Amino acid sequence: MRWGLNDMRFFVKPAFASPALLATLLLGACTAGPDFGPPPDPGIKSYLNGGDQKMARPEKPVEDKWWRAFKSTDLDQMIDHALVENQDIAVLTARLDSARAQVDIASSGLMPTVSVDANIARQQYGASLFGPSNFSIPPFTYYQVGPRVSYVIDLAGGEHRAIERQQALGTFQSLQRDGAAMALTGQIVMQTVTAATARSEIEIAENLIRLDDRIIALSAKRLQIGVGTRPERLSDERLRVDDETLLPRSQKKVEAADHALALLLGRAPAQWSAPRIRLGDLSLPGDLPYILPSTLAQHRPDIKAAQAMLQAANAQLGIAEAAFYPSLKLSAGLNQEVLSPESFFQPGSTAWNLLSGLTVPIFDGGRLNAQRRVAEADYRAELAQYRQTLLRAFTQIADILSALEQDDRTILAQQHAVDEATASLKLARTAQKAGADDLLGVLRAERNLLQASLGLTQATGQKYLDVAQLFAALGGNVPGPV
Repeated sequence: MRWGLNDMRFFVKPAFASPALLATLLLGACTAGPDFGPPPDPGIKSYLNGGDQKMARPEKPVEDKWWRAFKSTDLDQMIDHALVENQDIAVLTARLDSARAQVDIASSGLMPTVSVDANIARQQYGASLFGPSNFSIPPFTYYQVGPRVSYVIDLAGGEHRAIERQQALGTFQSLQRDGAAMALTGQIVMQTVTAATARSEIEIAENLIRLDDRIIALSAKRLQIGVGTRPERLSDERLRVDDETLLPRSQKKVEAADHALALLLGRAPAQWSAPRIRLGDLSLPGDLPYILPSTLAQHRPDIKAAQAMLQAANAQLGIAEAAFYPSLKLSAGLNQEVLSPESFFQPGSTAWNLLSGLTVPIFDGGRLNAQRRVAEADYRAELAQYRQTLLRAFTQIADILSALEQDDRTILAQQHAVDEATASLKLARTAQKAGADDLLGVLRAERNLLQASLGLTQATGQKYLDVAQLFAALGGNVPGPV
């Protein structure tokens, strides 16, 4: 028999108020409280307002070890190491072990307890105990030893609900660890991409500075022979200063990303040197994953973890209900009771007892009702938290999909700028060969190409970052226990 939360009449009646209910409880164990069912589909059909036209295609879940799509052995090795050595994962693994032990503790409530009691006591009875007979017993020492078995019958299912609650909390801890592993892999990929992009920026900036030096030298010569102008030279020098500022900014990005990677790998920055991965060493995954909005909750560890907490709160409702009903405890003991140790196991030294105790709550100052209200409020809070987690997931994916669309536009524009700069450089070289232009025009065309290449590199790096975020946001799988 199971009682639902909606049947509030059952929920609030104390057990002693219904003889028929009491008889039913005594005849067979029941489970109080509502049975848990997954929350309904929120009915969200797309991630973006107006539909996911560009992503509309059959569902393609994230594959195991999704980061291998970037085709970097160094990246694969870092993630393999981090999944073993990362301290956040170690913390959550220990908490999962603790949660599993809590399930065993809760499960023990369904088993009888067996113990051996041993007592030595000195006893003196008062003379008035025996009335006017003026009879008295002198002080004596007695010895008692023997096993005792006790068993609490789970009449209302409170112990079963307690086990269900601990199992749900264990599931929550397992999903917390899965979510942390998913986030860890995503962070490593994104920090690697950040550092790789910055290293490529440094290479371009160094080439720009070398080119600036050549342009300034030629500009100075032109000024000396009266062909150039001073504003022209000052403009060239100002451009070099601007290009020099690219180096420290990009170097700062590299160092910050390398330090973050060291932490993710469970190392201090001084204990680890990052591989010098450049953006060209990574491949952009071509076939991106896609999860239908209606099945997103089945793939995201954070959503499944929120559902596990909702189930734990639901089980707590059953525990609060069960407290309103009687509890029955059975116990038996078999003892050796003697006045001297040498009399153990002699005829007449054996004693036994069988006990049963029924406890029925009648008045507790409102404690049980307050516990019930706490359980109901906690359930409502976990339900709201589940919904918020779901909304946060949809919002995150919507942001990423929008960003990917903008990335494609930015890359297209930057590629057009590179193509235009390449064509301009070709014309400048042709004009130089024909004598219609000098070397300075060629160098400035080369500089424009490097500037356009820098913009394309940054746009491509951002696309890599957003793709990595998409894999993680759609429930990037980390196979096997970590």
